[in-house]
Amino acid sequence: MTCVLKPLTLRAALWAELRQTIGLGKTLSQEMLKVIGEPVEAEIAVPKKLEIEGLSSFRVGGVCSHAESHALLVRLAERHLRSGPDKALLFEDYMARADDEVMRATGGDWASFGDEVYHLLIGQVVSRDRIDAVLRRASDSVHTMGLLTGGLAEAAGTPRRLSRADLTVAVANATTLIIGVFDGESFIRVPLGRGHA
Repeated sequence: MTCVLKPLTLRAALWAELRQTIGLGKTLSQEMLKVIGEPVEAEIAVPKKLEIEGLSSFRVGGVCSHAESHALLVRLAERHLRSGPDKALLFEDYMARADDEVMRATGGDWASFGDEVYHLLIGQVVSRDRIDAVLRRASDSVHTMGLLTGGLAEAAGTPRRLSRADLTVAVANATTLIIGVFDGESFIRVPLGRGHA
């Protein structure tokens, strides 16, 4: 079952469900909700043969292979990161806290905002394996929300401490919103375009 991105028209009920999902998130999600309009068009990672015309909810699993949708997300993130030295991916970690021992053991590909954890990669020189590992950690819960963005400068220190200004920059420069669907099996890609904030 090959997973592909298919165009998806976000009808009002589907968009309301996605907004509710985003609303479960942390500070980055709340900042996105303040500025994002109602997108009409998006893309959804689903099996090639799946008909999405009658799709009425994103909550139920059993729709697609997590491994295939994850591989597709890794390719999207890699293409984005390689498109410029200031490009970044920033994903919320719904479950982790900055003082969790497990976070200390993961290395430097995360940042904190207060006690919140964000998975963060910046720049063109990032291996596919590293992108894969970061996105696996970022999508290991039912709630997945992240941005393909830019404008975040590299910073010293592990973990990096994000400021409210960093989150504002990430939201303002976001070109793509990623939202987990189908009980964490897949994702929706919402193109944002600059100037949405």
